[in-house]
Amino acid sequence: MTEYLVTTRNITGSAGQRQFGPRKAGPYFLATEPGDRFFDPDKREKGPGRRLRWGRRVVADAQARWAAAQDAAPPVGMEHEGDIVVFVHGFNIDAQDCFEAHRNLAATIRNNGFAEAVFVSFSWPANGEVFDYYEDDQDARGSALDLVSSARAVFAQLSTPECRVRVHVMAHSMGSLVVREALRDAPGSRVARQSAWGIANLITFGADISTRSVRRSEGASILEKSQRWTNYFNRHDGVLATSNAKRFLSAPRLGRHGVPRERRDEIADVDMTARWEAVQGDYPVDTIERISASHNFYFTDQRFGEDAAATLRGLRDRHMIASRAPQMVDGRFEMRAWLGADQITPGPVPRLEGAGVGGWADPSRWGAGPVRGGQARSPRLKSAHGTVFPDAAGVAGA
Repeated sequence: MTEYLVTTRNITGSAGQRQFGPRKAGPYFLATEPGDRFFDPDKREKGPGRRLRWGRRVVADAQARWAAAQDAAPPVGMEHEGDIVVFVHGFNIDAQDCFEAHRNLAATIRNNGFAEAVFVSFSWPANGEVFDYYEDDQDARGSALDLVSSARAVFAQLSTPECRVRVHVMAHSMGSLVVREALRDAPGSRVARQSAWGIANLITFGADISTRSVRRSEGASILEKSQRWTNYFNRHDGVLATSNAKRFLSAPRLGRHGVPRERRDEIADVDMTARWEAVQGDYPVDTIERISASHNFYFTDQRFGEDAAATLRGLRDRHMIASRAPQMVDGRFEMRAWLGADQITPGPVPRLEGAGVGGWADPSRWGAGPVRGGQARSPRLKSAHGTVFPDAAGVAGA
């Protein structure tokens, strides 16, 4: 399938070797085809009208996929004719990591009940380095207006009575901060203010935003501009435990603690803790790999894929989604922790030459590096969607 990207990253390198970098530029709009191994800057739309030309292509693709998926004539009164899912990634992710995360997430959602979904990644200039957390935090906040003015505004301009394509947003980790700030600032944008679209479904998972902000006006702004907000969290999220520690334990994160009690009637809060406990055995105890996976396992987890696909399709009430336990606990849903053939299956994916053997889910990316000068290099500490530290024991019990 064709995959789509909006990015505000700069372009580095010469012809034939260009790639997207960690600095702000653009925005650029492009599409990839099956077999592509990275988001190729040379495939970006060029010339006057490129923004709307790219947007029309995305919408037309969504309409075509939706029509092809219908077994018969759509029911009378069908409210939409296509679905676009905008994925916003988190901290510590470079352009290649974004490509791999996009591909994994899209496959997980499509293979578990939402095959017709068109995926668009919004890639902001995260630095792709572990120790750039605070710089990425500022970049995330600064990227909010870019999200409104580029990706969301493109689809808003295409909103007509004849165009009934829904737009959904899936935000992971610090990508939730980008979305939160974008929706808070959206009323100041003429295009966003005049748009009748809004967001059909907002899904946050492993969200690196404070629970406190959900109680306040930021939470109200999100709820005003999305028809349904679903949050997935894992109480054992080791990466967010680290994020919380970096903020001097003053701001519990939404992706680890869940939605505050007073918002649970408005936000569907799904506890993934039991599911993580069921699959964490795939990762060695007290390792960076397991800490990272506790934050990132959503991307390839079948249970999450089934639940998120049902949420996005919107055909079932949130209390009737089969992947959730039938009884709510303290106003929250609990993901069923079924085992067996549906266990997490990360699997490596191709990368650029010289960029590593496997994808972000490949355990070798966190193993000991090659030997140089008779000594092994330190393990690679990079997590594509959140920072980790070499001392795994430091957060194991957090």
